[in-house]
Amino acid sequence: MRDRGSGVKRVVHPEAGELVLTFEALELPTDPGQRLCTYTAPHDSETERKLRDLATRMTISV
Repeated sequence: MRDRGSGVKRVVHPEAGELVLTFEALELPTDPGQRLCTYTAPHDSETERKLRDLATRMTISV
């Protein structure tokens, strides 16, 4: 069975709860067997709002 190249993935984050992400897997032609996967939240979705909230709560310590 071949891996899917795109679809929807549900992830449960410990603080944000369920996140529904779309993904696309791209084959790397110069490196057989390797794939680059991107995950995005649909625009104006609950997942996008949750991810933005998480990003604003992150702090960087030096």
